[in-house]
Amino acid sequence: MKNSKLLLVVLTILFATAVDGEVRVPALIGDNMVLQQGKKVRIWGSALPNERVTVALDKNTASATTDAN
Repeated sequence: MKNSKLLLVVLTILFATAVDGEVRVPALIGDNMVLQQGKKVRIWGSALPNERVTVALDKNTASATTDAN
């Protein structure tokens, strides 16, 4: 159940952000992805320079601002 919540949150954030920017994640991240329970999850992708990206799962959030590259 937590895996499906993660996917839903990630996709919601990415689609909401995609309206304003060019956020992309690799094909590996998507429907039917498998996550290891109790392990940290790394989400990666690309976006426009200086764009702020936030990923949220349950009570945890992580944010980053893209660099010039």
